[in-house]
Amino acid sequence: MATTSHLEITLLEQSQAQKEITINEALARIDAVLNCGVIDRDLATPPGSPATGDVYIVAASPTGAWSGKAGQVAYYDQVWRFIVPREGMLLWVNDENVHVVHNGSSWDVFAGGAGEGGTDPGPVRCAGELYLQCGLRGVRAFDPAAGSEPASPWRGA
Repeated sequence: MATTSHLEITLLEQSQAQKEITINEALARIDAVLNCGVIDRDLATPPGSPATGDVYIVAASPTGAWSGKAGQVAYYDQVWRFIVPREGMLLWVNDENVHVVHNGSSWDVFAGGAGEGGTDPGPVRCAGELYLQCGLRGVRAFDPAAGSEPASPWRGA
């Protein structure tokens, strides 16, 4: 089956039966990375009683259902499912109160520059020369080659 290039979401096929299953799995995958963050990134063994929607970054030397999935994003949707992170993926780690960014091979604590009164992280490169800046007023995208001030307005928050 064909998938999207970033999150490997299964695409619908023409005349496919049970499209709702494919759509629901895609929505659960999107929800896993657009949620409020991962619960923990230091566990190598899956928790005994996970709730639907729980998300973790799998630690080194994983065991059980997470075996062979070190560094991947694990989310629980009746069974454990996994997302292979791409360089630039940014997630909040709830138990550490930090953002982590994937550098292409591992997760690093995000140490962006402070913007707006020291409360906003600095820009994050997300695709080519496009950067995202997340802050209390929302998110905005910009191309630093176009000038020093982000061209897009704040969205959200």
